[in-house]
Amino acid sequence: MNKLILIFLFVSGLLLGQEKVLFKTISYNNLIKIYNTILGIENEDLEGNIERCRFIIKDAEHKDDYNTALAFNFLLKGLTDANSTNDKNQAFLTIYQESDYYIFYDSQNNFIARMEKLKLEEQISIHSDKTETYIWNYFYMMQD
Repeated sequence: MNKLILIFLFVSGLLLGQEKVLFKTISYNNLIKIYNTILGIENEDLEGNIERCRFIIKDAEHKDDYNTALAFNFLLKGLTDANSTNDKNQAFLTIYQESDYYIFYDSQNNFIARMEKLKLEEQISIHSDKTETYIWNYFYMMQD
């Protein structure tokens, strides 16, 4: 009987012990800062950011530059979401860590994608542990 209990506890520990742990949270403020840094903007409010982003998208589409349009559409969604929330420190992106994976969730806590731990760690080693690294990986996973 004791062996049966020990086996049950061991199997339960294996199955239930795979909890995800919060790894990184990227806020709307982080996203706004990255957007302003990319464009070299210093003193523009969020409404101005949104209008500029829309202009960039229209211009890129007019020039058949679909990669730029796609990237700025992604940023536009984040900026408009940031504009509709009162708390800009709210999570735009949340990343949890499991034993072999990093799991990405959007601002509504919806599952986006799972990335192998080694792949993300490789990206971090190449691009460093910066907010941009996580946001661009999130962007690429959203495209899949």
